[in-house]
Amino acid sequence: MAIGTSDGDPAEHTNLEVGDLVLVTNQSTTDRWPLARVTEIQPGSDGLVRVATIKLQGGCVTRAITNLAKLPIHNDVVLRGHRIILPDALRDKAIDVAHKGYQGICKTKNLLRSKVWFPNLDGLTEEKIKSCLACQATSSIINRAPIITQSRCTEPFKHVDVDYAGPFPNGKYIFLLIDEYSRYPIVDITPSTNFHNLKTILEKTFTTFGIPEQLKSDNGPPFNSQEFTTFLKHYGIRHHKVTPYWPQANGMVERFVKTVKRSLICANLESSKFDSQLNEFLLNFRSTPHSTTTKSPYELLFGRKMRNYLPTQETDNKGQPGQEKHSPLYHNKVPLRIVVRKQNEELLTNTRNR
Repeated sequence: MAIGTSDGDPAEHTNLEVGDLVLVTNQSTTDRWPLARVTEIQPGSDGLVRVATIKLQGGCVTRAITNLAKLPIHNDVVLRGHRIILPDALRDKAIDVAHKGYQGICKTKNLLRSKVWFPNLDGLTEEKIKSCLACQATSSIINRAPIITQSRCTEPFKHVDVDYAGPFPNGKYIFLLIDEYSRYPIVDITPSTNFHNLKTILEKTFTTFGIPEQLKSDNGPPFNSQEFTTFLKHYGIRHHKVTPYWPQANGMVERFVKTVKRSLICANLESSKFDSQLNEFLLNFRSTPHSTTTKSPYELLFGRKMRNYLPTQETDNKGQPGQEKHSPLYHNKVPLRIVVRKQNEELLTNTRNR
């Protein structure tokens, strides 16, 4: 079995015994997640380690661990499907990395599941996040209002929702735009909410992602100005106005506003930099599979998985190691998933509020 290099002397890793596992990967991984550490020997830490090693060395596997013995190995990396199996020493680090940006329990677990696997992933993640002081300090009870199902969106950047958050302690505002189809967020820090700054941000967004058919916003400033109306007419965009100061009317972007605010408040409690924390949050949010679409916003928009700090093993559509390809047929299922989710939410919420 090949042994990768590590920070220590390679000679230290020449004596391998049954019960030891060496995971090998390329050294070209980002410094923030040095996968070279995964190449270190994990001496007999658990059944998962012993099974993988026995398989490599041609030993017999007991009946109690037969299923684990079927784990595939690609480039000397032990996999579970397309996900890298992490040894004990790296599990806490993986959870910490996935929790950057202070996403909630479900989002953090979804992000981890998309990249790595280890025993009791859900339980360890929940325990870790529930003990996060910053998350506890910013938790709140959610009261849902009745909802009405809107017309469905069938392709990326056809319908977008916009709003502002702030002002923050640094005097800045955040402009937020979300694509209704992929849930991909565009976030810009701006000194004010005047139309001039808004126009600059939207023009930059349109040149990158194209011109949407519909833009949804509340009816407050600057979205209620004549300049903004003229701007949208110039681009041929339909303006869907919702009731101002009623967050439920523009639920998708308002939920994202709440999530961003919570992340930045957590960052302030831990003395993190505003800009850096926002970037950390966006990296994790854009690469986390959504509970409705089952794909990350980035993957639905760009057709490939987003590379982040967590290690990953590329696979093709058949689940074999290789170059991963995103099937265009999946896009046909996304609108149906969204409609079913909205109908279920409408039924549940309206039943609760009778």
